[in-house]
Amino acid sequence: MDIYHNHIYLSICEISLDFYKTSNYKNYSEYCKSVYKSILNSNLNRRETNEILLINIMLEMVYSLKQEMIDEMIINYFELPPDKHSDLERVILMFKF
Repeated sequence: MDIYHNHIYLSICEISLDFYKTSNYKNYSEYCKSVYKSILNSNLNRRETNEILLINIMLEMVYSLKQEMIDEMIINYFELPPDKHSDLERVILMFKF
């Protein structure tokens, strides 16, 4: 992963963490795994749909990504191994006030 992708993943994580906090999942990695399965099955619930839409808008506006790249980044983010999700979560929480 290069620095550019790390910045994008951190941005996705920041939005995703807000949605995770309103869920019933025990840890963030579990939550991400569930979202990933929902994306693959094209079976997103309302919370997941809102989350994906917000991420989509943010990636388009902040990083000026095209839709194909946005889709790829979202899927790649949610399929990361649990330890990567935990690392990203730690970084976001460290800088959140």
